[in-house]
Amino acid sequence: MSTPTTPLLLIGNINSYFSAKVRSYLNWRGLNFEEVHPDNDMYRNYIMKVVGVAQIPVLVDQERGENVFDTSLIIDYCEKHYAGKRSVHPDGKKQMYLGFLLEAFADEWMKLPAMHYRWSFPEQLPFLINDWMALLTPTASEPSDVIKKSMSGLKGVLPVIGVTPSTIPSIEKTYLSLLSSLSDHFTKHDFLFGSMPTLARWIRCPRRKISLLVGSLSDVLNIAVASG
Repeated sequence: MSTPTTPLLLIGNINSYFSAKVRSYLNWRGLNFEEVHPDNDMYRNYIMKVVGVAQIPVLVDQERGENVFDTSLIIDYCEKHYAGKRSVHPDGKKQMYLGFLLEAFADEWMKLPAMHYRWSFPEQLPFLINDWMALLTPTASEPSDVIKKSMSGLKGVLPVIGVTPSTIPSIEKTYLSLLSSLSDHFTKHDFLFGSMPTLARWIRCPRRKISLLVGSLSDVLNIAVASG
């Protein structure tokens, strides 16, 4: 396995769903990287110029002069330039397909419970304000208008992505069912696909109707393990 001499820079933060995905991959791959938590100035003066929108994570390869954004593209980039003998893409066609399917499920559909459990409970607001201030305006004593606008905008996304009073019961039921299936699976196997980490471990892809996956997750995982 090759690893960059100059550390890769992961521009992300601890409360970012997708930063966690890339961070987990980089740690597993054992790559030399440092994480940078962007403040408002970095969003405005660097990320907006490089990405075009205020989006994280961004991977900066200082040796190659590359900026990569979108978690799947970041992982593909590292696999191309810094992969070892063991790829995150399995050789078996069934496992590769199921890996992409589970990645899509986690990236696109598990955002619903993630956003719901973060933003639907007013009692969490003081914690969230402190968290946002520590990341974006660490020297401030009171939340700025930028913080308030950012948090309001994220909470306002809930109905857009499908988190509404009528869907919340199903979202919570599906999420708890998933946790139960995964808990049972991990009593028998180290990873989703048995002994082999894959893309499904870090878990992205276009949104598509794959809700049936939840009801048959155990079957999907059993197929993946058996196909190895």
